[in-house]
Amino acid sequence: MQYALEETAKYLAVWLHKKTGMRNLCLAGGVALNCKMNGELARLPFIDNIYVTPIAGDAGAGLGAAVFSSVNHNGHRPRPLLTADIGRGFNNKDILLALDQSGVSYSHIQNPAEEAINKLLDEKVISFYQGRSEIGPRALGNRSILALPQESATRDYINSQVKHRELWRPLCPSVLQDQSDVYFDNSSGYPFMNISSHASDFAKKRIPAVIHVDGSVRVQSVSKGTSSIYYDLLKLTGSAIGDPVLLNTSFNGRGEPIVDSPTDAIRCFMRMPINSMIIGDYLVSKRK
Repeated sequence: MQYALEETAKYLAVWLHKKTGMRNLCLAGGVALNCKMNGELARLPFIDNIYVTPIAGDAGAGLGAAVFSSVNHNGHRPRPLLTADIGRGFNNKDILLALDQSGVSYSHIQNPAEEAINKLLDEKVISFYQGRSEIGPRALGNRSILALPQESATRDYINSQVKHRELWRPLCPSVLQDQSDVYFDNSSGYPFMNISSHASDFAKKRIPAVIHVDGSVRVQSVSKGTSSIYYDLLKLTGSAIGDPVLLNTSFNGRGEPIVDSPTDAIRCFMRMPINSMIIGDYLVSKRK
């Protein structure tokens, strides 16, 4: 079924290219969440750039229709959406109120990125909550469970004990955009974790926890302009382990949506076998 989908999509891309002469491809709609198909399209020789909106569910087709209508009727071309963190935001005051109401043990921290890498080195897996919620089905560093990418056993632990899902399910890498091509082919401009790439032999040796059994990866490339705290954390990760790469999966339990509010995050974290959560400028630790 996957092969048939990819061949059909490539056929449509060839038809569109012949019809329009355009070398840029934009996708929306539910099927555009199929990252392996998107990766096959990105590798077509007549495609220079591919853009898949981070809200490429069924509602994403409506976004494309609105853009098309806007351009045709009044010549207004919206700016590209380069970040997904346009959901609700909660400041440290909101977070502190939720922490006090919950009764959990917490402490104030000066630098969330530095605290996160220290906890990752010590515990390998943490919960990470910063800034605004992200639209779409992917967690991109603001509502994430993060882990070091060096050991496949870490991936298996997250699948079986944290997310309670099948062991074959892949978990995905976040990487600094300017170093992405060292690890993955044709991936430096994919910020939304919705286009698959192939891992290099170097990556397979260094970061096996984020590479699927067929050598594919669903990459999130991170630049400073889109996510400053997460960017800083990846830089610190590179300094600490030699690879600016983190395993990144969504902060939610099985059958639940990704956490949104601080209260959501606290409730979800307390049910998970994870010891530390960085939430805003606070550290919540079960060890205390």
